[in-house]
Amino acid sequence: GVVSTASYEARRDGARSAMPMARARRLSPAAAVLVPRFAAYSAYSQVIMGVLRELTPAVEPLSIDEAFADLALAPDGVPEPEEAAAWLQARVAELTGLTVSVGVARSKLVAKIASDLRKPGGVVVVRPEDEDDVLLPLDVRTVPGVGPATQGALERLGVRTVADLRRQPLDTLTMTLGEAHGTGLRRTVYERASAELARRSNTRTGNPAARRPKRNK
Repeated sequence: GVVSTASYEARRDGARSAMPMARARRLSPAAAVLVPRFAAYSAYSQVIMGVLRELTPAVEPLSIDEAFADLALAPDGVPEPEEAAAWLQARVAELTGLTVSVGVARSKLVAKIASDLRKPGGVVVVRPEDEDDVLLPLDVRTVPGVGPATQGALERLGVRTVADLRRQPLDTLTMTLGEAHGTGLRRTVYERASAELARRSNTRTGNPAARRPKRNK
């Protein structure tokens, strides 16, 4: 079998998702191997998505454990990012006992990368004027769409950071990675505008009396 996901402790030993189970057990012999409980994961996911919709009606699930939420459409006014993140973490912990990591930025790309920077349970707010300072030094592997094969091809070009990737001419990327992938990566590292999230007609789930963070007057 293969590893579905690995705890942070097992990851420190080198175990990773999609790795053959035999190899993961050699790398992390003290790790406990658990049978997946997808029904439970789905139930917790629904609770967490409901918490997000208490904050804003514009929620776009990315996977069972990730989602984008547009704070600009919060019904009580745009909350301060740090306040919204703290409320979200506290509310999820109250209802599920789980920790969540939060990234806040003006685009989905930057928010996704930010949410990965301080796991588990961290909060990273990237303001527009700080985007380059945060993103450019990062390993190119942090860019969505850069897997092991793409990383290897980019390293042969001398590309190891997001800054290196941004400096590459478009024709070099398309010749190395193909037209679609090269163009897509180029567009990704230059993304700035926030992508509008799908608007939902059902604006809230869960307890309608739950306190949501309000903007300071």
